[in-house]
Amino acid sequence: MAKNEIAVLDFGSSKISVYVAEKNVNDFFVIKSIGTCEYAGFMDGEFIEPENLENAIKCAINDAELSLPKKIKKLNIGVPTQFCICETREIGINFNTRVKIKQSHIDKLFESDNENSFAESHSVINKSPLYFMLDDGSKILDPIGAYSTKLFVNESVIYAENKFINFLDKKLTNIGIFDYNLYSCDLSEANYLIDASSRQEGAYLVDCGYINTSAVSVLGEGVVNLNCFSIGGGHITSDLSEVLGISFGSAEELKRQINLNIDAIQSDFYVVKVKNENKAFSVKKVNDIVLARLDMLAEVLKSVFENFEKKIKINSSVYLTGGGISYIRGAKEYLSRVVGKNFKVVMPKPVQLKKPELSSVISLLYVAGNN
Repeated sequence: MAKNEIAVLDFGSSKISVYVAEKNVNDFFVIKSIGTCEYAGFMDGEFIEPENLENAIKCAINDAELSLPKKIKKLNIGVPTQFCICETREIGINFNTRVKIKQSHIDKLFESDNENSFAESHSVINKSPLYFMLDDGSKILDPIGAYSTKLFVNESVIYAENKFINFLDKKLTNIGIFDYNLYSCDLSEANYLIDASSRQEGAYLVDCGYINTSAVSVLGEGVVNLNCFSIGGGHITSDLSEVLGISFGSAEELKRQINLNIDAIQSDFYVVKVKNENKAFSVKKVNDIVLARLDMLAEVLKSVFENFEKKIKINSSVYLTGGGISYIRGAKEYLSRVVGKNFKVVMPKPVQLKKPELSSVISLLYVAGNN
């Protein structure tokens, strides 16, 4: 790879993706190569088929390298929510006199924090500020240029499981990758997908994938709470397949047609190909199957948000992304009614990448490329 290129690896719910991009003069990234490989995913903090993970990673890397003149030697890897925990804490430094805050002061502040509350089981992968505090008691996101006799920060610290890190390190070593960085998927998505002004007020981000859904509360440039549970778009497909007695592929095709905004009557039907023949299914019946699963998702989200609000009260929109339900017409409106918060779909900004299922890998690309 060229010096100005960056490679990222993202563990999705159902596939591993490797993107290689080049940063241009306008701080935009030009995608040079993409490699993907389907795998069993993860659930309840474990890879479903750990024995196959090495081959899946190698497959995605090899796929990406087909379009590159050189081998990938360094990776920036997103750590999924299920392998992370988060805590917030306050640290500070005092000055002998009133000083003008510089970046060096901020760097010194974070360097002074060597605490690891979970050293036996986890390692720190990200530190980021929720807000800074000055001697007048003011809370600000960017203290550079301000004058103060002290500088404190309420910081977010994200840890990854040592078991995950050691397992991944072994797989990467076997493949021949010895240089890599780890990033929180949640933090990357929050700081890329949600604008700074919204983050400063506090926001929720929900990424619903194929098997898993992650939910986080964010403030400033950090994550305050994170949670992950096993409900995703694949469960809707499975419900349709089981209840209607159709194949998984036909259920996926049917799911793409669903519109929950329809006030269905008895004569309304979705038509999908089943065993090479078109078959009609009642719109009301199909929608009711989907709504039953969305009700489960909504109940979990309500409980998660209630728990989050013990730390921070947030009244803004819920930012929804991921390929699990973002494409289902009427899903965000239904969740808004049931959960009692406004859901808004977010996705990567470049037109050619404007797809919710790409949010994780593109967020990782932008965050890693700007560090």
